[in-house]
Amino acid sequence: MLEPRVVPSDDPVGEDGEPDGERERGDAGEYSLLGEEEARSIVVGREEVMNSQFVIEKGIPIPEKKDSPYPFMEMEVGDSFSVTVATAAEDARFRSKVNKKRENRKFICRKVGEGQLRVWRIA
Repeated sequence: MLEPRVVPSDDPVGEDGEPDGERERGDAGEYSLLGEEEARSIVVGREEVMNSQFVIEKGIPIPEKKDSPYPFMEMEVGDSFSVTVATAAEDARFRSKVNKKRENRKFICRKVGEGQLRVWRIA
């Protein structure tokens, strides 16, 4: 991605008293004016970079979904399982997996010990 740059300008206002070109924000937060042609070339340059980074392909099959290491889909109402988590980040990540929608099935997660979570299927 191209970084915005400051273009020095001695005369930021055109002959008609209106600003010339588009404003571009520089690293220091100040703005300077770009000429219309230069502003257009920057935009075109970004599009060229973006378009050259990706190749559009047809007929590529979608891979099968990976199976979850957790037994959510095999559980019946009232079943539960326990998971050990080492960090708060792992705890949050796992809880977000529990809260994911799964074909009219509902689960609840509770902390049951230090670094230990338990998941119950409730519906």
